[in-house]
Amino acid sequence: MLKHLDVTLRDGGYRNQFSFPLEYIMEHIKNLTEILVKYIEIGCRKGSLKSMDNMGLCFNDYA
Repeated sequence: MLKHLDVTLRDGGYRNQFSFPLEYIMEHIKNLTEILVKYIEIGCRKGSLKSMDNMGLCFNDYA
């Protein structure tokens, strides 16, 4: 069985300092689920390696 992992948000985030508009993120995820992509990497769970306030932070109750 072939499995796909989309890394658009993670890799793209390194180019734009993870400053995607929320609408873009939601539409991107919606489109991926419609074509049955089950795995989406969104970035570092604890945030970026460099300080960017809480940008990219994923809280435990969301994960």
